[in-house]
Amino acid sequence: MMCRSIPGHPHICDCVTVQEGGIAVASSTKQRANPPLPSHIWRIESREVAERLGAGRFRPGPADVVLVCDEAAMHAKELAVRDTLKETPDELAFERLLQDACDISGETVFLLLSKEAPAANGSTSRPSSVLTGRSTRLGAAVLQIDSSERIASIRKNYQTLISLDDKIGSRIFRFKADREFLMMGYCLILTDKKAVSPGYAAAVRFVEETGLHPTLLSEILGEIADAVWAEVLERIPELQAFSSRVISEGSRGFTIGKTPFNLMSLAKNQIVEFHLDFKDAHWTVIVWLHGGEGRILDGWFGMPALGLQFVPTTFTVAVFNAASITHGTAECVIPEGSSAYRYGSSHFLRMPDLENLICLRIGAGNKGLTLEDLKDAASACGKDAICTLRKELIASGKLELRQTGEGQQAWKDAAVQWRDWL
Repeated sequence: MMCRSIPGHPHICDCVTVQEGGIAVASSTKQRANPPLPSHIWRIESREVAERLGAGRFRPGPADVVLVCDEAAMHAKELAVRDTLKETPDELAFERLLQDACDISGETVFLLLSKEAPAANGSTSRPSSVLTGRSTRLGAAVLQIDSSERIASIRKNYQTLISLDDKIGSRIFRFKADREFLMMGYCLILTDKKAVSPGYAAAVRFVEETGLHPTLLSEILGEIADAVWAEVLERIPELQAFSSRVISEGSRGFTIGKTPFNLMSLAKNQIVEFHLDFKDAHWTVIVWLHGGEGRILDGWFGMPALGLQFVPTTFTVAVFNAASITHGTAECVIPEGSSAYRYGSSHFLRMPDLENLICLRIGAGNKGLTLEDLKDAASACGKDAICTLRKELIASGKLELRQTGEGQQAWKDAAVQWRDWL
């Protein structure tokens, strides 16, 4: 019922060939043997078992890969990964931590965490099952979106966003020194008197300088985020519970579109060193898409504690806990003569920002103020004065927010259920 190999995947993919329309096909130029899954992860071979595990949680297709990962062993591996990173130069980190990683390029993968479950009275667990006595819940997923129509729609909006990035970059000179990432979303910068929420980092705060209409970026971000999140929910409907945990009357207007995320990043052909995002909520979504034509070499995305890596293909989406699973993107190489490129875009919930915004609204409301009033005050006050006022209002709002059960503790939870194998 379980094994440690990926069927039809004998070699590590180290190249994608990008064709017209952003179609990106993975291949292996060096024909390196694909390592087996690590000892704490198994692949479910039985389609019946895979469908039973997914029932009501996720929707595995006939060719999709379903993995079960021992949670305790994964946590131990994660701690070992962090220790290794402390002793390893950045330029050697990917080679050392991914040397035994199993390649899943081009695969749709659902990974379940597994732990011992108390024996239930009258349990009907199959005695011969490896899952007997275990409980599982969703831990991560890698999705390959294959609807050409939906891919084209999302790519079109991203291309519009990229064109706005060029405009913003050419007009806001203060951001030219370090523009490897375009960061967008709802944030609160206490020391910036123009950043009374909601405000878009590097964009809406300087709308007068860019000449952009303030709702244009908001609409584009919302359309992108909603379309991507809809793709995720179509395959993993259980994650709707996470949306419900984040989206409320208090957070209204502070998340992008109808999603539970408040920030997005966008980077082109960018290496991202192994890291953790400690301030992010439980679930993060990363999207990769391609343009131009030709080959892109290497550029794996890896999660060492899970022993998994992949090169993104046409439209790859990763869903995982970026706050607790070390992750990173290796350097990609664009060969001479190739015009291909890869964009990576993270959709995430930066918890302190959302909590502060909710609390600011609550605190202001308790004093009969609106956010527009605070914007007017920011124009009239100095930086220190508006910063002090915001802090006071946020502190007042936090007392009230804690009584509702909302906030960072709620957003750290996966919002998906453990289920005993019966």
